[in-house]
Amino acid sequence: MASETDFNQHINTLRFSPQNQNKTEQNDTRLPHSIELEQELIGALLRDNQLLEHINDKLRPDHFYLPLHQLIYATALRLIHEGSYARAETMRYLLEAEPVFQAQDGARYVNELVVNVVTDMNIASHALTLLDLAKKRILLREMSNTSSAIYSEPEKNSEWHIRSLEAITYNISENHAGSSNPEELDFFVAQSMEIINNIKKGNNTSGTSSGFRNIDQYTGGFHRSDLIILAARPSMGKTALASNIAVKAAEHNLTQYENDLKTIQEQNQSENPQEPKKGTILIFSLEMSGEQLATRILCEKASVEPEDIRKNKISNHDFKALSESQAHIQKLPIFIDDSSDISVEHIRQRARRIKRQYPISMIVIDYLQLLHGSSSSRKYDNRVNEITDISRGLKNLAKEMNIPIIALSQLNRRVEERDNAYPQLSDLRDSGSIEQDADVVLFLYREAYYHQKNKPTQKENETDTKFKNREHAHEEKALAIKNQARLIVAKNRHGKTGTVELGFEGRHARFYDVVPEDPNRPPSS
Repeated sequence: MASETDFNQHINTLRFSPQNQNKTEQNDTRLPHSIELEQELIGALLRDNQLLEHINDKLRPDHFYLPLHQLIYATALRLIHEGSYARAETMRYLLEAEPVFQAQDGARYVNELVVNVVTDMNIASHALTLLDLAKKRILLREMSNTSSAIYSEPEKNSEWHIRSLEAITYNISENHAGSSNPEELDFFVAQSMEIINNIKKGNNTSGTSSGFRNIDQYTGGFHRSDLIILAARPSMGKTALASNIAVKAAEHNLTQYENDLKTIQEQNQSENPQEPKKGTILIFSLEMSGEQLATRILCEKASVEPEDIRKNKISNHDFKALSESQAHIQKLPIFIDDSSDISVEHIRQRARRIKRQYPISMIVIDYLQLLHGSSSSRKYDNRVNEITDISRGLKNLAKEMNIPIIALSQLNRRVEERDNAYPQLSDLRDSGSIEQDADVVLFLYREAYYHQKNKPTQKENETDTKFKNREHAHEEKALAIKNQARLIVAKNRHGKTGTVELGFEGRHARFYDVVPEDPNRPPSS
């Protein structure tokens, strides 16, 4: 048998031999790698195939630095997955015709790997280290490719290269091994029981709370990976409702963060306990600027009319209320992106960027029809096909990030051609795929809006008294329904459909829960 000195010399030959490097790496031994860890992992696996259970299944053959190691590991994986044994003798038999195996005296090499393996090694730790080194090499390679592309493709602007590199780095960090792997049923049953246990402890929703009791009673909150469509005709208040939900969710996340931090500080006596993370709400405001949306949120919390701000009619009391609201709102974990003319891919990239620093718990998009298709190079035959691409892209993003996404949507004009203007699923604008892709579809409807537009006019030959009576009845009804709003749950993959009664204060762009017997009762201060 060869001495340890001979074996180490053989390893050095393998390490620096150009024929054993990938084409893009063959002359650069500075790339992050560890031949020794690769040897120990493969040697241990060939000695005991059951150790594969402890190797992170994201570690692929191409994550090894040496092509010979890639070949041996790939063959071992295939054999083990087929139910056969992967041994040094098997490797010698199966790989003897492979050029890289022949060139490096592979028969002798695999035997030495098994003989010299450290028996008490931590194979799980080795696998994670090799995966990390592989990611570093991939990152360096892709950065080099991006650098070359900047010179070779001058027609592409900087934003294109930035988005490309962001996509690459995110995939390396989050998803380099591809899709998630199947899990046994008990894994998901445990997750389900955790949700049920939280509900039993007092959390009345199985998903992220909307902040509105009446809505949560129907939906159970907004569930992870769900696409929620909130649709209405213009001036119904869908932006106001969406921002109300976002703020309430952020307030809940802030309270949860503060409670978790207090618990950690009480239980952990170390000087620097690990701080919990705040669940972040990310809002894409395509129609309204960030400043305008922030003004709305400030006014809603301070009970100040936005119109008074525009007309410079703010009293000292109003200014004090706005300042107090600012102190509260600035603590909330909310990000606003008010870029216009963006695609689902832009949203994906920017959400990934935020997610690297903060855990995102919900995304709100205002609104879907202002997005354009994911691919700037793709030509769409019509708007329906583009909306189909957008809605499916948003659903995929919700699943990828495992969070609820609320996307606002316009309704077709034909809804107003009906007598009661009550929205239906067929009224979703531009595409039936919105209904298909959505897990929950909510329609916002305020009868007062249409009632106000239909003021009575005196008919021909109608007496003044009769007209006055009709006019008075119209005014009485306007007063009765002034603060009423309905949220129609038209589709609910997780439960029942129906109508949710809400209250609405138009002056402050504020929705609130109501009790059934008094739908006009204003919110308590």
